[in-house]
Amino acid sequence: MNGAVVDLHTAAANASLSGLAEPVCYAVRVRAVGASGQRSNWSNRDIATSIVFTNDPLIAGVIPVRSAHMSELRAAVGAVRSAAGLPPFSFTGTIQTGAVIYASHVTELRNALNDALAALGLPAVVFTDLQPRVSLIRAAEPQQLREAMK
Repeated sequence: MNGAVVDLHTAAANASLSGLAEPVCYAVRVRAVGASGQRSNWSNRDIATSIVFTNDPLIAGVIPVRSAHMSELRAAVGAVRSAAGLPPFSFTGTIQTGAVIYASHVTELRNALNDALAALGLPAVVFTDLQPRVSLIRAAEPQQLREAMK
């Protein structure tokens, strides 16, 4: 994977970037540079998308899972697939406002994301059990997907 090196010049343990294109997936590695120029080894690669998720985090019993949340997840997974050099995923149907969100919608997102992670040489995300036509969609399922792409 090709990409630019961004030097943040920060002494903070956490750093953030602003003004990034959306929706885009970034493959990220970090290393420390000491005051006298000594450098640590690069960290393992990870991903982050530039998607700002609505109602983040989703809280069970407080914020219902909405079609907008699913659309954001589809865009984020699409960005990860693009970064991995994979074609867009053909998700089943559109999820209109007020429509029922099925376990199969979440399963598609999980599979499309894990395919992209494998193509990037990253480990698959292990998700909680979800059985199509049996499980109800809870806030936890979309939140797990969000966390995997931050």
